[in-house]
Amino acid sequence: MLYDSNESSNYPGLSQDTYSLTDVSVKLLQDNSKFAYEFYVNNLFDKEFLIDAGNTGGGLGIPTYVRGMPRIAGVRVYYDF
Repeated sequence: MLYDSNESSNYPGLSQDTYSLTDVSVKLLQDNSKFAYEFYVNNLFDKEFLIDAGNTGGGLGIPTYVRGMPRIAGVRVYYDF
């Protein structure tokens, strides 16, 4: 089992299994058009993960955890002027 450590001290509870995220985007544009459209999804499989652990509360014995972003999807519209 591999671990992705969030804290250099490697205290128990301050590490997590390795993970990977999948982001997808598709950009549509036409010749002679000033508009372009992009459809995107970040964290496609909605993987739960920690960005950081320890830090502020770590010195007090109460580690602080920062969660990663959940799945986010959207549309971007571009205009070239």
